[in-house]
Amino acid sequence: LRRELKADKTFRVVSYNVWFEYERTFAARMKAVAAEAADCGVAGFQEVTDDSFAHLSRELSAKGFGRLYRQRSTAPYGCALAVKAPLGELRGVSTLPFPTSRMGRGLLVGHASWAGGDVVVGVCHLESFVGRAEDAEVRRERKKQLKLATAELEERCGAGAVALLLGDFNWDWRDGDAAAVVGPRWVDAWAAAGSASSTEHTYDGRANRMLRHSFQNRYDRVLVLDRSTGGARPT
Repeated sequence: LRRELKADKTFRVVSYNVWFEYERTFAARMKAVAAEAADCGVAGFQEVTDDSFAHLSRELSAKGFGRLYRQRSTAPYGCALAVKAPLGELRGVSTLPFPTSRMGRGLLVGHASWAGGDVVVGVCHLESFVGRAEDAEVRRERKKQLKLATAELEERCGAGAVALLLGDFNWDWRDGDAAAVVGPRWVDAWAAAGSASSTEHTYDGRANRMLRHSFQNRYDRVLVLDRSTGGARPT
């Protein structure tokens, strides 16, 4: 994300679903994830368990991140969030549970200072596919959760601030345009940055050698709400 001021200020954003299974691989995988996030100012994660949290917290700290915050949830895993320079320390971190989620899903949200203003960051993991019989109900719940998350961030995002919503949206083409669901105030960062085909698929059965299929989709999203005076834009 770039803000145009007298002095150019930028930071990168990363979101990872770190996968709750295969505990024996947590140490190596969380180290690799932290290395990928090392040059980012905001790092959001989904499916973080008690065991993976300990590894991830330690590895992110070694890369200069501040405290890793974790979502309060009834589920065995949840979201986590950390920031580093050029952002200031996270403050006012809290969890907004999605009241009708059957999976303990919710929004983890906090504030940080940046470039003389404020950034409100929310991390979420929207309702997951559970089978064709319940697919329509799950899609309705997913859209409801997205609207709740963006409404909470809008309420927290004052004049001169920027809000980010990032995470595993479990979104596909049948759900429509995620940014359109929440209104014109929000922009899809990938689309605003040029919709590069090389970075479209965040789930890629052709590139991921652990998968045995060729399915591709952009499940993961970053949405941006800009109320700053300097102008913030995805690049």
